[in-house]
Amino acid sequence: MVLGLFRPAVSSNLATRGVHYLGPTLTSAFSSTTPIFAACFGVFLLGENLTPPIAAGTVAIIAALVLLSYRGNVKTTWPLWALVLPIGAALIRSGAHAGTKVGLEMLPSPFFAGLVTYSVSLAIALAAQRIRRVPMPRIVSERGLLWFVGAGAMHAVAVLMMNTAFKTGQIIVVVPIVSTYPFFTLGLSYLVFRRETLGRRTVLATLLVVAGVVFVALSR
Repeated sequence: MVLGLFRPAVSSNLATRGVHYLGPTLTSAFSSTTPIFAACFGVFLLGENLTPPIAAGTVAIIAALVLLSYRGNVKTTWPLWALVLPIGAALIRSGAHAGTKVGLEMLPSPFFAGLVTYSVSLAIALAAQRIRRVPMPRIVSERGLLWFVGAGAMHAVAVLMMNTAFKTGQIIVVVPIVSTYPFFTLGLSYLVFRRETLGRRTVLATLLVVAGVVFVALSR
């Protein structure tokens, strides 16, 4: 329940505000620090063993994510304090991962962990909307609503799979691999919407992430 107070409601809002002040490029780059915080939580809080292959793989994945998010023409007229937004989002996400791992050791139910966390987060989001007196959006497209429902169902399955991985593995292994999701987004965007170009930077980033995942996966 405690984790639901912060994630995903708070972490998502911090990331969104980060895009507002820093732009999507810098926000994505700083959000890529999630595996670093996860490694710190795993080693110092949970006593996990950070082996050289895991460290090398994590660094490679972070480098790939930063390389993938860089687009040039980065906005530079942003306040220094705005860096707290994406870094704070990454810190909350990794802290929630560590908390989920601890909770699963007490109550080994990945489904229950996701249900409680996201139910609490939903209540927090609805309360915040009510306090701010923001009206609920009017549904003007049933087709769009169906897409949102489908996306929510897929996200629920993803959370269940991630929690199952936390139940059986270390967060310093699981989080770097989970953090590779932008590459799947890129692939789907290229295949479905034809809005991405697979240039030299993308190929290099893909090679880095593949090498990083191999290092992490074969570290045990």
